[in-house]
Amino acid sequence: MDLETELQPRSVQNPWVASLCCPECAGPLSESRAGLVCSRDQAFFATVSGVHRLLGHERYAELAAATAFHCRVRADEGFKHSAELPRVPRGHAQARIWRQRARHFNRFLDWLARERPPAQAIVDVGAGCCWAARHLAERGHLVAALDINLDPVDGLTALGEEGGREMGIERIEADMEFLPLAAGCADVVLLNGALHYARCPQNVIAEARRILKPSGSIVILDSPIYRRSADGESMVKKKRREFLGRYGYAPCRDAAAEYFILAELTRLLERSGFAVRLVGWPSRIREMGRDIIEIFRHGRRTARFPMITAKRRSA
Repeated sequence: MDLETELQPRSVQNPWVASLCCPECAGPLSESRAGLVCSRDQAFFATVSGVHRLLGHERYAELAAATAFHCRVRADEGFKHSAELPRVPRGHAQARIWRQRARHFNRFLDWLARERPPAQAIVDVGAGCCWAARHLAERGHLVAALDINLDPVDGLTALGEEGGREMGIERIEADMEFLPLAAGCADVVLLNGALHYARCPQNVIAEARRILKPSGSIVILDSPIYRRSADGESMVKKKRREFLGRYGYAPCRDAAAEYFILAELTRLLERSGFAVRLVGWPSRIREMGRDIIEIFRHGRRTARFPMITAKRRSA
């Protein structure tokens, strides 16, 4: 097959394709026989193992080392794709974390059923192996799953070449700070265990707002949140010591946010044009009691993992 034939656009079959944009020039994309073509400059972006490769070349080079390290740590900690996630067998290395994530994701599903109409267009940013995207697609939502992790065990390609298509999930290799999607294409942007990996969370929030419809919402799950920066910094220092002891290496401190201060994150969302609601944060009395226990046990207050919903305000 020659290149000219390869680049001939095909009729659009998946609704998300009409919303995809070139990561280099933001021009519209159309399907070809083996990927996507930028209609503005005829650039070609391959679709490999069912995943659209829409991470810009320069950004890919910037992120490659950190992504490889992240995949190695995840593998060592026992994270991998399973059709049963977030349920894991008894004795699983990360059973406690998966129980917590299942509880928080169910909170999101309850909010989605209560607050939003059926069949929402949902962009799952930082989707990993697409376990959350799968549950959303099974409930009739139109899902695009984005990540930079293509690991066949724990990343976007873990579903196999046809797995995402069979489930109705559009998988896209993309940076959360530069989403290759058209403005106003999404009802909900889900950041599930993802926002704290961003180098610049402000860019993520701005991009999420750009692709949301006027009535759309961001939902933030499973990012560590503290009231005090000293507690977050203590967590980061502990994690860096563990990485240095195990691998002899730790990522640069400014490579990711790693945690948030509640007041600062709320202020960022409000200044970005969102009405913010916090779900799952303990009352002041319960929080004080828990703080005392945590300081006694760990020497510091540990993170909270509330659900934050941010509804886009009218411009």
